[in-house]
Amino acid sequence: MELKSLVKLMGIALTGSALLNSTPLIAAEEIEDSAQEEDENKVVITGSRIKRTDVEGVTPVTIITAEEIERQGHANVYEAIRNLTANTGGVLDEQQTNSFTAAAQAVNLRGFGPGRTLVLLNGNRLPTNPKPYGGEDNFVNLALIPTTAVDRVEYLSSGGAAIYGSDAIAGVINVVLRDDYEGTQISARYTDTKDGGGETYRLNLMGGFAGDKYSFNYGFEVDKRTGLFGRDRDWLDEVTDSPAEDPWLVNDRDILIAYPFGRNGLPNWSYQDPGAAACDTNPNFDYSNRPGRGNFCGHDSTGDRALRAPRDRFNAFANYTYQLNTDHEFFVNALAWKSDADAELYYTGWWQQVSVVQDITAANPTWLYDLYYQRTFAPEEVPNEQSFDESAYVVNFGFEGSLTDELDYKLALSLTDYDYKEAIARFSQNGGLMAFFGVDGNDPNRNRLLDSWGTYLLQPSDLAADGYTSLNGLNMYNYFNNGELDGMYGLSTADGGSYARSVSFEVSGDVTELDAGMISFAAVVEWNEQGYNLDIDPTTDNGEYVGWSGVGGRGDRDHFAVGAEFLIPLTDELEATVAARYDDYQDDSEVGGSPTYQLGLSWRPSDDFLVRAAYGTTFRAPDLHRLFADNNQFFNNTIDYYACMLENNATPETANELFKECAQNGDSVNTRQNTQGDLSLEEETGFSANFGVVWSPIEELDLSLDIYRIRIEDMVTTLSASTYSQLEAECRLGFDANGDAVDGNSAYCQELYTRIQRQAGPVASEVDPINEVFLSSINMGLQEQTGADVNINYKLETQDIGEFNFGVKYSYVDEIKTQVLRTDEVDEDVRDTSYYNNPYRHRATISTSWSYNDLTTTLYFNRVGSTRNWAGDDRTPAYTTANLHVNYRYDKHLSGSFTIVNLTDSRPPEEAKWESWPFYNDYAYTNGGIGTEYFISLNYEF
Repeated sequence: MELKSLVKLMGIALTGSALLNSTPLIAAEEIEDSAQEEDENKVVITGSRIKRTDVEGVTPVTIITAEEIERQGHANVYEAIRNLTANTGGVLDEQQTNSFTAAAQAVNLRGFGPGRTLVLLNGNRLPTNPKPYGGEDNFVNLALIPTTAVDRVEYLSSGGAAIYGSDAIAGVINVVLRDDYEGTQISARYTDTKDGGGETYRLNLMGGFAGDKYSFNYGFEVDKRTGLFGRDRDWLDEVTDSPAEDPWLVNDRDILIAYPFGRNGLPNWSYQDPGAAACDTNPNFDYSNRPGRGNFCGHDSTGDRALRAPRDRFNAFANYTYQLNTDHEFFVNALAWKSDADAELYYTGWWQQVSVVQDITAANPTWLYDLYYQRTFAPEEVPNEQSFDESAYVVNFGFEGSLTDELDYKLALSLTDYDYKEAIARFSQNGGLMAFFGVDGNDPNRNRLLDSWGTYLLQPSDLAADGYTSLNGLNMYNYFNNGELDGMYGLSTADGGSYARSVSFEVSGDVTELDAGMISFAAVVEWNEQGYNLDIDPTTDNGEYVGWSGVGGRGDRDHFAVGAEFLIPLTDELEATVAARYDDYQDDSEVGGSPTYQLGLSWRPSDDFLVRAAYGTTFRAPDLHRLFADNNQFFNNTIDYYACMLENNATPETANELFKECAQNGDSVNTRQNTQGDLSLEEETGFSANFGVVWSPIEELDLSLDIYRIRIEDMVTTLSASTYSQLEAECRLGFDANGDAVDGNSAYCQELYTRIQRQAGPVASEVDPINEVFLSSINMGLQEQTGADVNINYKLETQDIGEFNFGVKYSYVDEIKTQVLRTDEVDEDVRDTSYYNNPYRHRATISTSWSYNDLTTTLYFNRVGSTRNWAGDDRTPAYTTANLHVNYRYDKHLSGSFTIVNLTDSRPPEEAKWESWPFYNDYAYTNGGIGTEYFISLNYEF
């Protein structure tokens, strides 16, 4: 549906408002309450600090109750949030078991990135994960929230910077814990999958009691999960399950010796044939072939890769309140969490490129040929390990109550800490040189590093007669299971933590009375301190592990804020909200103070009809890791656009097509890449706007339609090495991809030349190839999204056959705009062309439930729209899954439920198949390989 069609629907709804106003469906005498009862019913809903009786305000808020989380078949709070229809961006989560944050759970609401949605627990900020998302952004790990403890989740789907400050660009998620349970209950849940693998066991205990002046709630949750691997799914267990065509459908190249630049008439990257006998010496590898390249020793590791890694988690929570007197109450709530996880990596490996020269001691040795050695190790040879040990605690305490009859207050202190440890088995670069060449890489008379290419020099006398077997080291094809490699590998470790401390004082109440009613207000003063550190071991920090680097860093900052919000009745039907806030950041960066504001109007011509609109400015301070990250190095492939364009004799007239051709088919080179924090980053700014209607045409039916636009300018991001390579090529060529002139001597181009460093390689070429790239975060131009959200809820109560509830939620992304550099043209086609963000065009959920006596059933559908396919030339069909939940209460003590997740065993559409494992877009189709899953739960209340 086009957005203009939604606007038309909104117009039709608006035209009916006069009729609704003149014929209210609920009699006035039925809705009149005393002033005292009204005050008692006032609550604070996310999106405003003002207590009010109306749940619907100027900004839309979605509420998911604990009962809905269970009924809809979500395994935990994270899955419930992830399945919000507003979650239209792809996300890297614990399914990416080889990622930087393989045990974490993050969401990407509106596709702006995990760090741009503020996550609160009982209205307070949570600690960020010390290990940054994707190695770049700090984020809140939703795994630390226990499902048992949750009363509801509130999601404000528009920006809330004027209320909450930084990070509330794409909205606010506030998880509210239970605080009113009395009694004791214990519940157990067992989970299994139809095709096997991934069993989970969860045990919950919750209790509570109260006295005249106090109440106390507590709970524990233990959650254990076994691993789920490709071998557990017959469509993900072999390399031939990939839609790719030869020569890519081959075994892993575990033991490989190749000629990168050819030799004796062989083409580039031809393999030396080891012979079947050499491969037979290692029971893990088979004699294999790659068409066009040659034979090697390899195996199919597809089935060993994890769809969900094994992990154990423990949560505990407690909530205590004490009524000091009629006006003041003391409160404290605490949360503790611990997680141990094992992410299954691919086999540990080692590789090295070697230049064989005539005389290694010569000042300018004569180059003969290059060799590329690659050796992957079975778990018996080098442990295959990646473990995560994480823990966190959150303590909030303070006082709340009344200062006067008209003025309420809340004084709150929050303490949060997060500890993080990881250990990953890696092979040492120098260990491989010692093992396979008998050299330590440091003796200039035996072995010499060729500048910063990472290429080592040997001479023919170092090799056997075949020209590739080392005379002094181990045989590459041996099976090392008796400790021969001890000391040549180690554990790459990271040890970090984060913390947040805050003190806030809020007051709220009524200011003065106008003809239309009382002006209500809320004001807040906050002080926050946050910091993080992530320390990596010296071997990792020095880049001595093959193909691996750390993401260390450390930094802290103080943050002071003051804000106020007013609710002003303009007429009996029209009220306005005005909010303003000033945030001041104090750290070593150039980020200082930033004001934000929000203006809103809500028009209620009748009790069952609301028109609302709001506009607010937003801002976000750069993540601590973006500012304070250490210099981190790693190797990755980079397209050399300049070499490719010269090879194709590019001109301004052919530039556009040739740049696209180079992006698709251009040769890439393995380059050393560097990233580091940048204290000169500016804060992100922007706005959030929404306009919508809420309508209850009959008492049992609620409808809402909201159109939103979110815009971020100066968005902090890191450009890829290939992007910098294209920009550098434009400077060197003197024209850009559009054929427009570029001044290669400008300061802009000079800065690019320092980022892309070229150096003569082992083979002479017209252009010195790229050997090192310096990356850092930048403030990009902008990102903007326009779309609409629709909500429909209907309840039907009958005397004979029970109660029926229907709910539909729908989010439509109409347009996404981006501008990478401030000098670029704005790209308005991102929604349909983005490859990395994988945005959906729409998302929808449908929930229908039936309750009769002690039986409740729910059928829940989750539909995600199309995404870009692997080839980038089309979009995939939509993908729908269904969950079925049945709950039965046997008596007042015992109840049980049975849930089937993915009822039809649906897989991502065939058109969505990717060439790389797991052969579908796992950023977009999260849990796409799990298949049908069963939950069996029992609950006993004492």
